[in-house]
Amino acid sequence: MPRDADDAIPWLLLHTRTTGGSGRLAGITSVQRIRTHGGTAPAESCNEATIGRIARVPYSADYIFFEREQS
Repeated sequence: MPRDADDAIPWLLLHTRTTGGSGRLAGITSVQRIRTHGGTAPAESCNEATIGRIARVPYSADYIFFEREQS
């Protein structure tokens, strides 16, 4: 998958499932994450010394929402 830098999480395409709602996002069929920067897991591994520690990893991305055609 494309990524914008070595420290960037990959681009992603997710397909949605209906929940039967009627809100603003009800017609969305897919969401795509592109132009990512940052977001990869810290290099430090999980072990007994890091249990309970919160790792905040900044990232940015653009999201594209696709919706079904209106008839």
